[in-house]
Amino acid sequence: MRRNSRTSQLQSGFTLIELIVVIIILGILAITAAPRFIDVSKEARVATLNGLAGTFRSSAQMIHAKAQISNIANATTYTDLDYNGTLIRTRYGYFAYDPVPARAVADFEAILDVEIPQDWDFTYEPGVVGGQSAKRSRTAPTGLNTITDPRVINQISRCYVEYILPTAVGEDPVFNINTDC
Repeated sequence: MRRNSRTSQLQSGFTLIELIVVIIILGILAITAAPRFIDVSKEARVATLNGLAGTFRSSAQMIHAKAQISNIANATTYTDLDYNGTLIRTRYGYFAYDPVPARAVADFEAILDVEIPQDWDFTYEPGVVGGQSAKRSRTAPTGLNTITDPRVINQISRCYVEYILPTAVGEDPVFNINTDC
């Protein structure tokens, strides 16, 4: 008896239908997983903002402690304080922005160990020279807002940390986070 050589050979590989089914399943998985990966950049920005706010809070508390030790925590006018080798402006015992933009930015960079504008965009409401300092500032990841003048706070309108300075002795600063990234 003669055997048919075609039936005795084993077939290997996948059929075209099997390959199409696998491709369809992979496509469905990719479609359901894609939104999770798209939202990662927003979550990363929000996490960065939370980190900046935490650093800013810690720095503000350290400045306040140094101001108390130096007996300037109750000063209602600008007072310079040595912060890690850099003189920064304080008022009511907390960091206060100088009305001169270059000094305000330099103080901010020294406190948070950041670079403006390479790392962050920064705006603040300037005070009057010899008068009250800025009331608040906003800091956002670079590139999300268009900044032409750091003294116009509303140029940063989304995805920012806002620092609201105390307005009297005994008050604490307020930190707000806008997560519209």
